[in-house]
Amino acid sequence: MEKNGSLPRRIPVNLFYGLDFSRAGAPAQAAGTTEWAAQHNRLLHIRAARQPLAPTDRMWLENFERYVRKHLADDTLTVARLADACAMSASTLLRKVKCLTGQTPQQYLQKIRLDVARQLLETGRCRTVARLAFSVGYRDARAFSRCFRARFGSLPSVVLGE
Repeated sequence: MEKNGSLPRRIPVNLFYGLDFSRAGAPAQAAGTTEWAAQHNRLLHIRAARQPLAPTDRMWLENFERYVRKHLADDTLTVARLADACAMSASTLLRKVKCLTGQTPQQYLQKIRLDVARQLLETGRCRTVARLAFSVGYRDARAFSRCFRARFGSLPSVVLGE
């Protein structure tokens, strides 16, 4: 009870979680889901970046990454298959990976694939872009080249030619 005898004012949910939708002038979901999703993703990313991982979470993430690296060349490695391997639903896997890394499982998988591809290019283990794409789980060399360029700013053929 407050001093004047009335019930305490409830804190709006969006302010409680640190989301500000006052510019939209309406509740978060009704105002525009894209703005809400963007703010929610920023909040998750900030939370993931600020907090150190608990030992159990760190172990889980290391095992998850180990599994991904072991099956990296398999082009059928999908979020659904990763979820089955982790004995959880795809939505639970999405929440867990998003909470720990700030990325979706698909983004995390692509990041690992591209990082391994760059390592293979720098060490000279692959001689062609098509073979490199296939070795990290891409079926299409053009799609791989587009993703590589978006991540690193240059085509893999340019890095290969250096």
